Amino acid sequence: MKDEKIKIITTDPGPEGTLGKQVYDKIISSKDEKGPETREVSLEHGIKLTDQLQKIIEKHLDYAKKYYIIIFGTSEVASHHINRIKIIVRQTLPLPEWKQTVFSYDNRKNELNYLWSLPNKETSNLMLLNPDGFDKDLINYIREFLDGSLEKFAIEENEKTVKINHNR
Repeated sequence: MKDEKIKIITTDPGPEGTLGKQVYDKIISSKDEKGPETREVSLEHGIKLTDQLQKIIEKHLDYAKKYYIIIFGTSEVASHHINRIKIIVRQTLPLPEWKQTVFSYDNRKNELNYLWSLPNKETSNLMLLNPDGFDKDLINYIREFLDGSLEKFAIEENEKTVKINHNR
């Protein structure tokens, strides 16, 4: 995974605005060919996620110099239409897995970095059949997961984070 693929969202209100405004603007400006209903659902989920991320950041100001926020998507067994997320905060970067989105947060820089997002395996396989119809970054994350480079990135990043958090 190359550094230029990391998207940075800061929580420091500057010309770009607050974290919430940046996420909101990103969702609004994204091209959505699935129609307004999908956009409204995506917007609602984006706003809820932004609120959750902001609360996590505020709660973890003294947690570590750098830490990771992992979001797992889960489906209810009884209904595939009910999706829930589980959020975990930890000091080490997890190895990538399906249905996972990962952010890093650097308390020293007040900076949130979006590292990757992976849908479930079945969806990923379908996306790879027609990669031009999907977000280029998402397709790249899937390919990097499958070829092992995303895992290699996670291992290397963990070595750096341990040094940062322990002042080595």
